[in-house]
Amino acid sequence: MGKGYFEKDQGLNYVKNWRLKYCIIPKRCWLTKRWCMFKYMYVGSNYFNSPVTGVHFREYYYVEAKQFLLWRLTKD
Repeated sequence: MGKGYFEKDQGLNYVKNWRLKYCIIPKRCWLTKRWCMFKYMYVGSNYFNSPVTGVHFREYYYVEAKQFLLWRLTKD
């Protein structure tokens, strides 16, 4: 988790469609690397498409609600 296309770390700058969800299944926060369960977390997705190699997949990023707000406030 957290690795992007061809094992290159894309980071959260390319992630779209952020939404707030209540996580029942344990998920790891991408920013703090802590496991979270029974908490609200923001979930974003990143879609990779390569017409040359034919690789198409979607990657999901989970971030704790408080950490997400701090990250958005301190973002450039």
